[in-house]
Amino acid sequence: MLLKLFVPITPLIIFFYSNLLFGQNKSTALDISNQKLKTLPNDVFSHTHLIMLRANNNLLEELPPQIMNLTSLEFLMLEKNELKELPPEIGKLSALRTLWLNHNRLSKLPETIGQLKKLKALWLNHNLLTQLPFSIGELESLESLWLNQNRLTELPPTIGKLKNLKSLYLWNNQLQNLPETIGDLESLQSLHLWQNQLTTLPVSIGKLKNLLELNASNNLIQKLPETIVELENLLEFNIGNNQLSTLPASIGNLNKLQALYIWNNHLDSLPQSITKLQHLHSLHAEGNRIKTLPSEIGKLKNLQSLLLEGNQLQELPKSIGKLSKLEVLWVNNNHLHILPSEIGELKNLRELYAGGNQLKTIPVQIGNLKNLHSLWLAQNQITILPAEVGELKQLVELNLSKNYLTTLPESIKKLANHLQFLNLHGNPIPENEKQKIKSWLPYTTITW
Repeated sequence: MLLKLFVPITPLIIFFYSNLLFGQNKSTALDISNQKLKTLPNDVFSHTHLIMLRANNNLLEELPPQIMNLTSLEFLMLEKNELKELPPEIGKLSALRTLWLNHNRLSKLPETIGQLKKLKALWLNHNLLTQLPFSIGELESLESLWLNQNRLTELPPTIGKLKNLKSLYLWNNQLQNLPETIGDLESLQSLHLWQNQLTTLPVSIGKLKNLLELNASNNLIQKLPETIVELENLLEFNIGNNQLSTLPASIGNLNKLQALYIWNNHLDSLPQSITKLQHLHSLHAEGNRIKTLPSEIGKLKNLQSLLLEGNQLQELPKSIGKLSKLEVLWVNNNHLHILPSEIGELKNLRELYAGGNQLKTIPVQIGNLKNLHSLWLAQNQITILPAEVGELKQLVELNLSKNYLTTLPESIKKLANHLQFLNLHGNPIPENEKQKIKSWLPYTTITW
């Protein structure tokens, strides 16, 4: 049981475990957060049995060398302060398991940081670090390392010695490359590299056999190493907003992949092997130059979200109708002239965005999409809406703006009880037809 003790001399809140655990009331946790402290009070260092010290959200500019007195300390939390450096004595905290230093002004770490042999989690987000000491590799128990939002330009090769590291967060730095020793992180499961200046990934990345999540989006990567397909346990791969012109031909070897994000690259096609990704539920490829899709894309039986907005597609393969679990399909802002009739086989589809194309007609099979909630067909060349649209009993939003419609089918009135928004702006609909449509849909918000 965790109890609280209020000390009137200083604004300290001391927590301690009950006698059942320790046999006597020795304070084990101290919280002096939110006190506007510029230095740690001297009496803090007299609590030599402290296990946890929390001093978040103060104005601390330095950590006194006396911190070495707290040899039982396992948790040290000093985030949101003004610390510019750590004393070498930090390495004397041999029992330390968690060190939180987020949101400070640290520009370097002492070499003695490597003496923290029991440290499992090190949080250094939002500091001013430009490099890491070579001794970082001596943290033999480290499982989580958070270095987001610093100024790192490189990592020491000793990073590969962290054999127990499971999570490595490096987003929003200035990294231009990664050491090949990154492949020695045999326990790594999550690697976050987004928003750096990487132009490639190391060949050794294929050695990360336990990697589940890889995010290298928002970089300058032009080509992926072929070894990327050796990540046999990878579940999620985000390589969006880079400069890729191709994907590895054997990307289908990532047979456990569930989510692939390749948006905003320079891809003009997808490799045929992508259809082997039987566990894939999300494929986001918007903002590329893709002209055609693999003819057998329908083999992605578990696909739920397919985003292809802003490409150069002229048609969709008929096999798209075999994506029986698909819920979201975005093909807006392409060069589509028609939608295949097989689109009506997507029984679980909830969102269909096909605006900004060159569609003149909509297949009557659209009426089979009984679970459709949103249908966007804006900025096409549609002159007639099929009567079957009245069968969309779950439709909430229908955008038909900037087409060539002069009327809507009378069957639209079947949607009166659930259609909330109808956009007809930019269509040459005469006034008498507008009045008719209003009478059919009295509860719908219509934009003319």
